[in-house]
Amino acid sequence: GLIMLVVSYKKPEIGLAVLALELVIGSQGHLLQFGWPSSVSLREVLTAVFLLAWAANAINAKRIGWTIDRGLRHTPYVVLAVLICWAILRGYLAHAPGMFADANAWFELVLLLPVWDIAERRGKELRATIVPALIVGTMWLAVETLLIELAFSHQAPHFMGLYLWLRRTGLGEVTKLAGVVYRVFLQSQIYLVAGYMLALTWYAKRAVASRLADWTIALTTAGLSLSLSRSFGVGMIVGTLALACFAWREKTIWKAVWRTFVWSLIGSFLALLIIFFPVPGLGTFSASDLVNARLNDAAAQSRWELLPAMWQKIEQAPMLGSGFGATVTYRTYDPRQVALGDATAYTTDAFEWGWLDHWIKFGIFGIPVIAWILISLGRRVWKLDEPDWIRIGAVVCLITLAAVHLTTPYLNHPLGFLFLFLGEGMISSSYRKTV
Repeated sequence: GLIMLVVSYKKPEIGLAVLALELVIGSQGHLLQFGWPSSVSLREVLTAVFLLAWAANAINAKRIGWTIDRGLRHTPYVVLAVLICWAILRGYLAHAPGMFADANAWFELVLLLPVWDIAERRGKELRATIVPALIVGTMWLAVETLLIELAFSHQAPHFMGLYLWLRRTGLGEVTKLAGVVYRVFLQSQIYLVAGYMLALTWYAKRAVASRLADWTIALTTAGLSLSLSRSFGVGMIVGTLALACFAWREKTIWKAVWRTFVWSLIGSFLALLIIFFPVPGLGTFSASDLVNARLNDAAAQSRWELLPAMWQKIEQAPMLGSGFGATVTYRTYDPRQVALGDATAYTTDAFEWGWLDHWIKFGIFGIPVIAWILISLGRRVWKLDEPDWIRIGAVVCLITLAAVHLTTPYLNHPLGFLFLFLGEGMISSSYRKTV
């Protein structure tokens, strides 16, 4: 925290890059923490210290007034801020016990203020620091996924301790599917999806050989293959279709398809190699067993049980919303809950089906406002004086994120907010087109 304080005051762009890197590799933000289960997390410390250092830096540069004025000019974010305050009030009046914990993630949006300021006055320096941080973070995330799969598929000593560490740090979940195959799902793998889509856009628009793009495709494919996330799959299909609409007239599109296929195949082979090498004979599995395990797992059944319960909650307050801390009770098939002896009545204020979460918490305006923010950001990025592959790639990533958010919530969490920060930073540090 002290190091972050000093560095962020002198060079706030480095502080922002550190925050972005922590989001990419940190999932729920508890890589380090004081206390358990109630705790102060690394992400909370870094964010609070950075905001303090940036405020001091901005005051010294006489930028606070400009930054606040800039924020007030972004009407979608102002409306969202009003909705957040409203949801806090609704939760408080309803005496929802989890109100502050539920609202906590939304406070991360205050980082929009330093993003606008730093990108405006130190845009070149910001790009020079944050781009390498994002690349390194994404590559590490893919390698980390492979290493975790290696440990579990080979029954490494103390792998149950590794499982406990993964759960307590909030990095993700590991579940056995079939034979020696384990599913390694890390919430931060949404950035593997983004990396894949950006590399795919490079192929489609530039058709220039790039080792970085090649290995990005391979490593992200390997990581995502081990995640076996249905939501990521749906998002990538939607994103690829969107990219096809933008690039189908390109003469090099089939060359891009072929290159993507080859490096995706290499990534898939790498994932299989991790499972079966260097110790063969640990067990076998069939493809049908693997497919059945994902189609009929506890998470899928629980998610479908949650959907009608969420609609019932929406019907209770469709216009005004129920506020932060609002809970829903539904039947879950989660083995951890089943082990507790009550698998028929699980109550939570953290929901799948992300778009419906906005309706429950914010009311009838929740979904339109979040969609407004995404559309506004996408349109402004599209008008930038940037290479086509960057503009199209950024828009495709936003479309992909919106699709993933349908079943796995990201636009109510710092992991999804980073997409907004990067888009706003790109706009503020770039020259706008006049058209």
